[in-house]
Amino acid sequence: MFVKVFGAFRVAVKMLLMWNSKIQIDGGGNTIVTASVLEVRNLVVLREYSVISSNANLGVYGQGLLKLTGHGDAIKAQRLSLSLFYNITVGPGSLLQAPLDDSAGRSMVTKSLCESQTCPVDLITPPDDCHVNYTLSFSLQICRVEDLLVNGLIRGSIIHIHRARTVIIDTGGVMTASELGCSGGIGKGNYSNGAGSGAGHGGRGGFGYFNGRVSTGGNKYGDADLPCELGSGTEGPNQLYGHVVGGGMIVMGSIQWPLLRLDIYGSLRADGESFRRMAGNGNGSLIGGLGGASGGTVLLFLQELRLSENSSLSVVGGNGGLLGGGGGGGGRVHFHWCKIDVGDEYTPVASINGSINSRGGAGDNGGLYGEEGTITGKKCPQGLYGTFCEMQIDSSFGKNGQGYIVGWCIGEAFNIIPFPSKRMSFKNSGGETGFSFAYPQFISPYRSMECPIGTYKDVEGSDEHLCTPCSLDLLPNRANFIYVRGGVSQPSCPYKCISDKYRMPNCYTPLEELMYTFGGPCPFALLLSCILVLLALFLNVLRIKVVGSGSYHRENSIEHHCHHPFPYLLSLSEVRGTRAEETQSHVHRMYFMGPNTFREPWHLPYSPPNAIIEVVYEDAFNRFIDEINSVSAYDWWEGSVHSILSVLAYPCAWSWKQWRRRKKIHRLQEYVKSEYDHSCLRSCRSRALYKGMKVGATPDLMVAYIDFFLGGDEKRLDMVSIIQKRFPMCIIFGGAGSYMSPYNLHSDTLLTNLLGQHVPATVWTRLVAGLNAQLRTVRHCSIRSALIPVIDWINSHANPQLEFHGVKIELGWFQATASGYYQLGILVAFGDYYFQDMLQSDLLDSSDDSTRKKVVSPRESLKQKTWAQTSQAFSLKRITRGINGGLLNDVTLRSLDFKRDFLFPLSLLLHNTRPVGRQDSLQLLITVMLLSDLSVTLLMLLQFYWISLGAFLAVLLILPLSLLCPFPAGLNALFSKEPRRVSLARIYALWNATSLSNIAVAFLCGIFRYGFSSLQPPDKSSASTTRREDDKWWLLPTILLLFKSIQARFVNWHIANLEIEDFSLFCPDPDAFWAHEPS
Repeated sequence: MFVKVFGAFRVAVKMLLMWNSKIQIDGGGNTIVTASVLEVRNLVVLREYSVISSNANLGVYGQGLLKLTGHGDAIKAQRLSLSLFYNITVGPGSLLQAPLDDSAGRSMVTKSLCESQTCPVDLITPPDDCHVNYTLSFSLQICRVEDLLVNGLIRGSIIHIHRARTVIIDTGGVMTASELGCSGGIGKGNYSNGAGSGAGHGGRGGFGYFNGRVSTGGNKYGDADLPCELGSGTEGPNQLYGHVVGGGMIVMGSIQWPLLRLDIYGSLRADGESFRRMAGNGNGSLIGGLGGASGGTVLLFLQELRLSENSSLSVVGGNGGLLGGGGGGGGRVHFHWCKIDVGDEYTPVASINGSINSRGGAGDNGGLYGEEGTITGKKCPQGLYGTFCEMQIDSSFGKNGQGYIVGWCIGEAFNIIPFPSKRMSFKNSGGETGFSFAYPQFISPYRSMECPIGTYKDVEGSDEHLCTPCSLDLLPNRANFIYVRGGVSQPSCPYKCISDKYRMPNCYTPLEELMYTFGGPCPFALLLSCILVLLALFLNVLRIKVVGSGSYHRENSIEHHCHHPFPYLLSLSEVRGTRAEETQSHVHRMYFMGPNTFREPWHLPYSPPNAIIEVVYEDAFNRFIDEINSVSAYDWWEGSVHSILSVLAYPCAWSWKQWRRRKKIHRLQEYVKSEYDHSCLRSCRSRALYKGMKVGATPDLMVAYIDFFLGGDEKRLDMVSIIQKRFPMCIIFGGAGSYMSPYNLHSDTLLTNLLGQHVPATVWTRLVAGLNAQLRTVRHCSIRSALIPVIDWINSHANPQLEFHGVKIELGWFQATASGYYQLGILVAFGDYYFQDMLQSDLLDSSDDSTRKKVVSPRESLKQKTWAQTSQAFSLKRITRGINGGLLNDVTLRSLDFKRDFLFPLSLLLHNTRPVGRQDSLQLLITVMLLSDLSVTLLMLLQFYWISLGAFLAVLLILPLSLLCPFPAGLNALFSKEPRRVSLARIYALWNATSLSNIAVAFLCGIFRYGFSSLQPPDKSSASTTRREDDKWWLLPTILLLFKSIQARFVNWHIANLEIEDFSLFCPDPDAFWAHEPS
């Protein structure tokens, strides 16, 4: 759409939306024609090359938004006034312009100012109303606008922004009055016989030179403290030479209504024009060109200025023409700050990261440069100096974020306070000298000098030697002397802690304040120790009242026990009594294979053992194996929960695993007892009564088994034949050789009664107690060396006694699985087997050099079986009714394989030991260590909370619960009653060991914070600061580590005292050992 209006155009609308449209107003060049006015109440938007233009005066008023969207959008007039909008946005590629591009229009606007040095009143103190008027000085006025955002171009001879709040010239945005000033002017350049000089303004114009002739440059004019003039130009002798035009004027704000903030990311310019053409005579020869025009004026009444990187504010002079043209003088820039705070309320009024340029233009071929213009500011109050009245720290100047205080001085004399850092001098683009000092240097406008930091002067005089150093005895270890304005006059120099984390006046941490409240570290430690001992005595008395004494009313010497009878250790768990008929009808005990973990649950091998081959149907038995193996398998979520708990809280993972094992054994018992129809049994009576099979397990839930019984309806000869196949008998140990599950021989009533037919029950019970005392110290991670004492004990204590009853036992490994897991146990041989086969060295299914891995390999198993047949020896597999394995002795132990889990390092701290006695004293010491552990833990958490919140959370939560749980777990173990005391004590020990991870995290946090900082190359002050901070951080974690190590040893002894009450089980003399056999 295109609209053209002749004369004046007045319109009032609610919204003006233009899309690829044009409104052209032709005033006819007659000043009598009134100004055109567009009143828009809400919104003015120009899009897609929309233009509003007038060759006369134009006012656009509104109450909402004025937006020029993009390329081609423009508002142009001879005089243009935009007012009453809350926001004006000049988009990329859009244009606000006044006057128009023709020289006549520019001359009409600037003529009155080019011939006068008097500042226009309407620019310095403009009227409150905002109406366009041809008598006013401006060519483009933006009045009573809240915010102005410039992404495009604002161009005018005299740009006046009045009663605005913020102006933002964004990246790519330009506000310019360049080359829109005077063609002549007060400081116009001269031209004489080919020598053209530059025009002057803030600086004198450069001299022109051509063929030995010199023309003087234009004069300076105007007031540097309140400039309000246009830049001057240079005119040639006739129209053919043309002319160059000086810079215009940009005024923002006023004395009464200053601009709150000016942000410049683009350009703000009022530059003079350069002469770019070639000049010649009528005969075609070249002569000297005109000089450059001078820069204009930028006058800013404002409160705050931000000049960002790559931005510019310039009033530079134009360059002279070829062949001797002189450069134009620089223009003038003035910052009139409306408010400058001083003292503690001081805030920077300017942040200068871009360039402010007022240089003169360049001359050519003998022509001189124009002089520098001026950059001034409002006079600063006391304590401040320079154009920007600032003492600003700008971190962009320093290295590694260290700030510098930057100041500028224009013709001022000032002194530097002599701090121990290096001073550098430099010049800005205007030639002004400036200085920068490493923080905390300070530039003072006063001529007197304070004494250096750390010195005081309490006498009159001018000599520097009167500044006396302050006493270092009064300075805390973590403090530095600070600067005081005016110097220090007392011997007690003021200081400040090296960090706000420390508390005045002693610069202590919260932990140190607590300690020094009670006199210092040593008195505090002594007082805390006394309190902990008294509290431990109270808890010990309370434990005795609730639980009872833990002493055994006997001497604590093991040697003494070898000569006096004491109660012997029964089996580790008791089960319900077994009827005599069950003992008589028992055929075979079939053990589950596997470690009963979530990865490898219990399972039974296929094919019935030889001992029950005549009792079961083989096909039905194999189907039963499939069903029982599926019942014994764990669900996937059970293993997932265990894996998560293993990472977060390993003791909880152990409790979870034991709970699921207990549930699993109950499920197996219920399945065999009630759900399975016993169809694999040959006995009709057993199938009918569901009494042919029973499931059992060791108390630690590591080994499960199925007992097979006769039904009672078998033939007499078959019963005798089956019962005779009971021996040799394999009895597999419970446990896993770990701290939580030590190896043990579980002999329930059924086994005791079975072996009681050949060995007296008292002998067997004593044997089991002694063997368990030896097995509990065997660790799977060092099984080769740990089993040697067990084998020696069997040969020295067990077998010599059993030989009187025709029985012999041998240590062996059995039931190897594909994963490499195997079970330890004993082989009990009786009668003919003992006398004919047990003495042969070729009793194994594998050779002495075979390993457990070879047994589980089918190919190796076949080779071993062939070797055994050729040696004409009974194989162990035949003797034990199909259980593969091997006997263990000094030779075969060398080839026994074992695996170490990821918790192997903890076995150095947690391991089963022999009892030491003195249980009451030991429990008192454990209580003291438990309270000490809690106290040091809380102090360490307080220390790391002071270091940083991140370090505190890392120490507390890696691993979660581990650091604080040992205390409640320890109290639970000490105040518990039988039969859970041992298991709770082991869980307490496991929590104590798990908390070592938190201590390791504490060391890592301390090393990361203090250790690595010493590897960096800081200055001396920061190095001494780090040294003063990190000297004792490791002390509390080290003490806590020591306490936990001692605590672990005490708990190991405590558990041994609970499990082994009869010290005579460790008698080295076999006769003394069996002398304690109960009658």
